[in-house]
Parts: sequence; C-alpha cells; structure tokens
Amino acid sequence: MGEEQQMLAAHKLASEEEYLRQIADLISTTTHMTLEPPAAPDRFLCPLTKDIMLDPVIVTSGRVYERSAIERWLKNHDTCPVNRVPIDPKILIRVLDLRVEIAEWQSSNQSARTPVTPSSPLHFPSSTAGALRNLADGDDAIKRAIPLVPGGLERLVILLKSGSEGVQASAAGALCNLAVDAANQRAIAVVPGSLERLVTLLESGSEGVQASAAGALCNLALDVANQRAIAAVPGSLERLVALLESGSEAVQKQAAWTLQNLATDFTNKRAIVSVPGSLQRLVALLESRSEGVQASAAGALQKLAIDDRFHGAIAEVPGSLERLVTLLESGSEGVQEKAASVLRTLTRGAANERATAANARAIAAMPGSMQMLRRLKSSENEAVRREAAVVLENLRWYDVIESC
Repeated sequence: MGEEQQMLAAHKLASEEEYLRQIADLISTTTHMTLEPPAAPDRFLCPLTKDIMLDPVIVTSGRVYERSAIERWLKNHDTCPVNRVPIDPKILIRVLDLRVEIAEWQSSNQSARTPVTPSSPLHFPSSTAGALRNLADGDDAIKRAIPLVPGGLERLVILLKSGSEGVQASAAGALCNLAVDAANQRAIAVVPGSLERLVTLLESGSEGVQASAAGALCNLALDVANQRAIAAVPGSLERLVALLESGSEAVQKQAAWTLQNLATDFTNKRAIVSVPGSLQRLVALLESRSEGVQASAAGALQKLAIDDRFHGAIAEVPGSLERLVTLLESGSEGVQEKAASVLRTLTRGAANERATAANARAIAAMPGSMQMLRRLKSSENEAVRREAAVVLENLRWYDVIESC
C-alpha cells in the first residue's frame, strides 16, 4: 500500500472512531468497541451479493439467495445463478429458520460489526432520547451504527419508563426509526422488557407517546420472529384494538398498521379476531376522513380475511361490504387497491365455501358495484386493475354475474 493510500485509510479509520465516540458519549457508555467484524458463516451469505442475507429465500433448484438479489436476477434469467438449472421465478420460499439464525448471530456479534461512517456531521440536541430519535431518522449508516454501541438499545428501553412523556415519546420514536432497518428489528425485540414497555405505553395519556409506541411495534412486527412475541405480551392486542376507536387519526393509523403486520402470522389472526370489537372497529375506520387510516384498516382486514374461516365474521359486521364497495369509487388509488384486495380475499376460499359464496352474491347485488369493478378493471393503476379483475373473476366463478 502506498503512502497516500495509507494516509487515506488512517483518515477513514479516524473518522469512524470519532463518529462512534460521539454516539458512545451520547449514550454515556465507555465500553470499548471493536471495528473488525467476525466472519459470517458462508451459509449466511447470498451467493449473488456475498453479503449477509436479510430475507433468505429458497428457489426450486434448492439454493438460497437474498430475495431482492434473486428477484433482480430473474428479471433477465430463468436459471439458477449457481448451478444454471431452470427454476420457477414465481416460487421463492422464505427460509424462516435461517432468517432467525442470522438475526441471532447478528445480535450476538453486534459489538464487533464494522460501523459505516455517515455522510454528514453529527449535531446533538440537548435531550439524549431526542438526539437519538433524530439520529435514527437519518440515513441507513446511522440506523446501523447506533445499535452497535454497547448499551445503546438497552438505555433507550430504560427511557421508556421515564416519568416524562416527552422522553418516553422520544425513546419510542428512536426505536421506531431504528426498527425501519431490518437488521435492527430482532436486536431491539430481544432487549429485556422492550416489547412489554412499548405495549404499556399504548395506554399513555399522551397521543404522541401512543403514536410513537404503536409505530415502534408496527416496524418491529415486520420481522416474522417478532410477530408472535408481540402478540404474546399480555394486553397487546386489546390495547391496539382500543386505539382504533379512542386514538387520534395518527394513532388509529399506526394501530391498524400494527395489527396488519401482526396478522401476517396465522396464529395471530385468530387472536386478533377474538378481541371483542376488533372487526367492528376496523370496519368503522373505513369511513375515516383520513385516507391513511382507511388504507391501514383495509389492509388489516385483508390480512385477516386470508384465513377464509373469518369470511363470514367480517361480512357480518354491519356495513362492511357496503363500505368496501363505496371505497372503490370514493377512495384514492391506494385505498381503491386495498378495498378491492379485501373484496377479492372475501370472495375466494374453500374452507368456508358457504360464507364466501354469500359474500359474492351480496357484493354483486349492491347497486353500482359491478359498474365500479368493471371501471377499475380498466384503471391506469396496474395494482387496482389486477385486484378488480380478480374480484370479477371470483364473482363469475360463483355464477353471480354472467361475464367479466
């Protein structure tokens, strides 16, 4: 290495050390941090990117890849990148066990991961929690660096119990921002008391605290390993359902999105539906003045309706089908897509054939429903067009309309 390269390398290392020192000072920790990461096991690395996989999927050739990497590859190829055998581009199966194993390995090796230097200098406000919240709202480098400081996540979790609502909101907001990064989601959830304290804050008297706590839980629930853990916290689902009615529009939206993410897990679907008033409150939000609330409520209903055992329960909520059909005309394109997606799910399924057929007949009988669906089938929005076409096909299947 030449003298100039040595100087550049030394400057880069000094910048990294200074960056980490500032964050460490902010979190008030003096634990030494190693800059050299341990080598990850080969099975954790994507054959295409050579990076640790965040969302490993197995293809029909039996090989495992990072989802985004193999999806890019399959846009121009129809063979496995490693052994070149033909593969089905539609079959990408998430490898949950490997994903959890990777997350656990990353968590146990956090203090030895290589930090990434941010592109801009740090400016800290006076409040520690507020500073970390603002930092965590920055670029990916910052999101990944904060949890690397020993004790950083633990201190944020401790601040959730502060007597100050402002500190609580800032700490929950920091965790919410950090959890946008998939690598942080499991790391936050395994901090003792993190999920329990966030759930407790859902009952705060401050809407800001409620929104920040619900937002943190929403992002944490993007990780499949966290979904059951959050739902298992006593009172978590009940408090989220309560916020659908009692919270501000911002809180209602976050609560509904959290329920949608939690409902990705089939066990959680039944638990959510079992909470008194859950379906009724989600249906009521379809009439909200906020398109964000409408979309989040429709998204939660769609996730629940994937289990066709609940088709009857959702349709039996007074006004549910009527409100969904109304959104096909009055909602934004995003809301139209969500509403059509719920109708599509409610009109397809084998486990509860009688309820599904009844839903199809009820939708077809609503004044103007067929005209709206046929109009959306010609929408310029591809997602809206696709959902409307499938709803019409489902109705044709049950012989409630003659043609699509």
